[in-house]
Amino acid sequence: MLPNFLYFKCNDDLSCIEKSSDKKYNIYEYARLNNINDKDAVKFVYNQSVEINKVFNQINVKNIISDSSNIGKCIIFFPNAEEFIAYVPNSKNISNDFWKKKFIKKNQIYENWFAGIY
Repeated sequence: MLPNFLYFKCNDDLSCIEKSSDKKYNIYEYARLNNINDKDAVKFVYNQSVEINKVFNQINVKNIISDSSNIGKCIIFFPNAEEFIAYVPNSKNISNDFWKKKFIKKNQIYENWFAGIY
């Protein structure tokens, strides 16, 4: 999980975001996976946070959840209060009964993608 610097109004200050969100983020490991050195890691993740927020605002996403411990491996986007769009790598691995009923063939819009009424 990456921090949302803009949500917490922390600019590119990692200590601010960790204090504001009560979470620890391993941005250095993420940066290394993207061939970014530790010195530039915070700025790199901050810039990605800015770009991701721009996309969310452009497509008007209201909420996103990705809770593999309670649902299973997936990411669910909510463009409004009634609808969802979800990426589910393997719907057989979904553990939550509510979402099992949503990730069915009838709601499949593309391979591994589902959409429907929430």
